[in-house]
Amino acid sequence: MGTLGGAGHLMPLAEVVLMEVLDDGPALLYRFTRDGVFAGDTWHECRENAEDQLEYEVGDAVGAWTAVPLDVEDAQAYAVNWAQRTHPER
Repeated sequence: MGTLGGAGHLMPLAEVVLMEVLDDGPALLYRFTRDGVFAGDTWHECRENAEDQLEYEVGDAVGAWTAVPLDVEDAQAYAVNWAQRTHPER
C-alpha cells in the first residue's frame, strides 16, 4: 500500500484507474478517487501485466476498459467524469 506524505498517511481509496500504454510497450496505471484526487500509480512492463495487477488488487471490480478519445486533452478529468456519469450510485 502506498503512502501520501510519509508514514502514517494512507493513500485515498482509488475508484478510477487510467492506463497509459507507452509506445515502447510499458504501461502506467494512475489511480484516482471519484473526486479526482490522486490515489497512486504503478509502472508495468506491458498492458497485460498492468491488467493482471489490477485483477489481483480488486478482482472483478474492474469493468470493461474504455478508451479515452484521442482529441481529449485531459485524460484524468475525462476518466473521472466518465466514472461519475456512468456510476452515479457510488
